[in-house]
Amino acid sequence: MVTSTAPSPAWRGLFPAVLFVVFNLGDMAARLAPPSCHLVRGRSTLALALSRIALIPLFMVCHMRPGDSAVPTLLPSDAAPLLLIALLAASNGFLTACPLIYGPLSVPPPEQKQAASLLVLALNVGLTLGSLLSFLLHGLVCSCNPFVN
Repeated sequence: MVTSTAPSPAWRGLFPAVLFVVFNLGDMAARLAPPSCHLVRGRSTLALALSRIALIPLFMVCHMRPGDSAVPTLLPSDAAPLLLIALLAASNGFLTACPLIYGPLSVPPPEQKQAASLLVLALNVGLTLGSLLSFLLHGLVCSCNPFVN
């Protein structure tokens, strides 16, 4: 629902694709940087993951088409959603790679395969729940039925 504020119709049309590309590049770059994972383990991983919740209200106050949002626009530039999506992407890649790499190593060797499988299951459950919760968030932002609009 976030849109560009630029006067150029071409840029406004490309803006969603640019956000998509920025997310995927940031996510991939962060997943390729696991040597720094040793800095984040245990409760600090959970704290970092939970801190990403702060990005939700920030996205909600970015520019959207008039009438699309019941929330006022407080971040009216194109730079804000680009920076926020880059932060989301980097944290997503980092917080996905680190537990999947180091999680199985924190259990005895005979249980490492099972631990890795449980981590992948937890990742998939989290992705599914996040996708389902996006409908609720969409409904709150637009004050509409997210299944129709």
